[in-house]
Amino acid sequence: MRLFTLTMATSLALGFPHKVEAQSMTWPQRPVHVIVPVAAGSGTDLAARLLSERLGAIWKAQVVVENRPGADGIIAATEFAQKGGDHTLFFSFPGPITLNPILREKLPYDPERDFVPIVAAADVALVIAASRSLEAKTVKDLVLAARSRDGQLNWTSTPGPFQIMFDNFLKTNGLTLARVVYRDIASAVADLGEGRIHIMLTSYGSVSPGVEAGKVNVLAVLNKQRFPSLPEVPTASEAGFPDLTLDGLNGFFGPRDMSQELRVRIATDVRSVIADPSFASRLLGIGMVARSAGPAEFASILREQRAMLAAYADAIGVKPRP
Repeated sequence: MRLFTLTMATSLALGFPHKVEAQSMTWPQRPVHVIVPVAAGSGTDLAARLLSERLGAIWKAQVVVENRPGADGIIAATEFAQKGGDHTLFFSFPGPITLNPILREKLPYDPERDFVPIVAAADVALVIAASRSLEAKTVKDLVLAARSRDGQLNWTSTPGPFQIMFDNFLKTNGLTLARVVYRDIASAVADLGEGRIHIMLTSYGSVSPGVEAGKVNVLAVLNKQRFPSLPEVPTASEAGFPDLTLDGLNGFFGPRDMSQELRVRIATDVRSVIADPSFASRLLGIGMVARSAGPAEFASILREQRAMLAAYADAIGVKPRP
């Protein structure tokens, strides 16, 4: 009995149990709902739908994706926290868990209490891109251009942690660039291609048409690892700017009362899906890379990202707003 207990505890910590308790094996008994904090058609939404289709086949149950966009993920996160129950999952990028507590004094949900990390499944390719008119091919080129044209260049980004991260980068390197805010990402991408915007931090999928048209240069990949579709483009860390490192992890979260056994069961099933080369290829087609991290590792990654963003926010004087 002592040996069984030790083996079970060890395997749960690793995310790969030798046995899963009967309770988790009988799950699900009804349709599983997956709440996502973005509109239909976005990268996170497409990944959620690809995964849900495969998981539904494994679980022999309907898996329904529900889009709740808006308010930096607060709308979706709040609904998930209030809904509860082990047949509702949250599939999201880290922002609602790591960034929102830094930017807001109060949230209608508790990021630590209400969200139990289950498994990371996909990593969005994040990049820093420049208009071809800037004639910059590397981050170092950008730094030199910004210094020689002090205050004359501008930048933009998609919502999320980019503002804190890039403002910290600018301060660290003594640079001044004007930030331009867009409501419509398509307009920002168009302006980048035409040279009205000089720098943009976003997903590779957003700027890839401009890259293919020869209007946009990708200076660096922000993720910790290079992106398979951009094998010649270094990571920001490889380029000598580690403070521009940010993984775009997307993963599943469960409610606070979800059992460890069920978390492991779901994590194991998700890992079996993303291990399929055909599935990994489909992810690559929407600008993502299959990325597996079980409950403990996923939780550790989220803590690390939140601490990093908090340090950047403190360095540039960002205070949480009411």
